[in-house]
Amino acid sequence: NKCSTETSQTEIIVKGEPVFVRKPSDISVIEKKPAKIECEVIGIPIPNVEWYKDGKIVEKSENIQIEVKNKVVNIFSIKSVTPENFGTYTIKAKNEIGESECKVILNVDIAPYFITPLPEKILVKENEMTRIDCEIGGLPTPKLSWIRRGEDLISSKENGIECMQIDKKYTLLIHSTKSTDSGVYNIEASNKVGKLVGKSELIVQIAPRFIRKITDTQVVEKRVTKLEAEIVGVPKPIVIWFKNSEEINYDERIQAHDAKGGVYQLSIKNSRKEDTGKYKCLAKNEIGQAECSAELVIEMAPQFLKKLEKLDAVESCQAEWQFQLIGIPKPIIEFAINNNPIDLNEQKEFYQLEEQDDHY
Repeated sequence: NKCSTETSQTEIIVKGEPVFVRKPSDISVIEKKPAKIECEVIGIPIPNVEWYKDGKIVEKSENIQIEVKNKVVNIFSIKSVTPENFGTYTIKAKNEIGESECKVILNVDIAPYFITPLPEKILVKENEMTRIDCEIGGLPTPKLSWIRRGEDLISSKENGIECMQIDKKYTLLIHSTKSTDSGVYNIEASNKVGKLVGKSELIVQIAPRFIRKITDTQVVEKRVTKLEAEIVGVPKPIVIWFKNSEEINYDERIQAHDAKGGVYQLSIKNSRKEDTGKYKCLAKNEIGQAECSAELVIEMAPQFLKKLEKLDAVESCQAEWQFQLIGIPKPIIEFAINNNPIDLNEQKEFYQLEEQDDHY
């Protein structure tokens, strides 16, 4: 006023709630690699910033570092990212005026890996359904291929194959398994991080089946007899030979052979008359059995056990000779007088041949 001037000053502090001037962007990090998320927050007073995941506050640890630079830059660091670090993070900034928050997604890229591996071997009976299962993890979700004998398998009603996926579980179905489905099945799973391969062997179990049966056979006495059959079956069949319904006991003369390629053989050296009979080949495994039969005849050259003897006969009276003869097949008998053939059919009134139990 007119008397004097007096002054006074004060400091005005304008307080403000937290504001994110630089929000973090969603990131994708390969497993076991480092990750860093940054944001910039201003506010007066300086806000307190906390990091949350799944509703729980994230604390510092050996693997996780949280720091602030220049009072506004907040840095969240992970030394080595694990699948557990995947998720949505909430950043909350708070001071006495108010609070603010933002969210960021941390994607963890993981190379494909087996949760449940393929079985090493699968045993399936012929005509039954085959199911090959495995469980595979990985981010992004891997693309998967089933491979057999170098060819990709695709779902098809024609070939009875179905490829299925439910979440992380992958399944290959063969609705009616055939022997030709046996073999190694490979699986390939890949994403942008890496590739996973695995394999499983499918063994189709088959009841024994004859590709070639034994056949009726005639063998000359003292020669080698061979009865042969070709058989398929998985597991490999056990083959048993029978003669006249009795199992054969093998020795140096009679032997059974398991030849290559599913060929089975019964061999008889120095074949004898008593080897004649009905032979059966029985093949069996744990899935089933099959059999076939054939007749074996050992042929013998004609042999006189009792020959014709000199006979004194009375003229105009009946004369009779007896003789014994064996042979297989049954011998054809012919007669002659002084090297002149006798026709028994034309000379029935003079000559007759009668066959008794063991002689003529």
